[in-house]
Amino acid sequence: MLDRHLGFRLITWFGICVTYIRFYKGFKAQGLDRSTLPFASKLNPYAAYYGAFWTLFICFFSGWNVFLKGKWDHEAFVTNYFPLILFPILYFGARYFNKEPMKSVQDMDFITGVKEAEDDS
Repeated sequence: MLDRHLGFRLITWFGICVTYIRFYKGFKAQGLDRSTLPFASKLNPYAAYYGAFWTLFICFFSGWNVFLKGKWDHEAFVTNYFPLILFPILYFGARYFNKEPMKSVQDMDFITGVKEAEDDS
């Protein structure tokens, strides 16, 4: 049996991949060196694009069997496809409610709080 919460978990991983892609673009646009980071994979940003594509792909097809004749299950439909609708609504709703536009790659802050975080570890 398929995990009932797979859609929610995959949308979370999709968000992580998109966040990394934006981080990568911002870091590159500001001329910062990724080799200064504690970990830098040679597969990025391609691994993040790969992850984002496949998480959405799996989300989209994870509940396909509910569309087969005689297999309709409203609980499976909701738990598989609700995250695909909920994620963009919450994301754009929060942007609208907070009146916060997406930051440009030049406006991303990679400096504030870094020293304190390094001192804590």
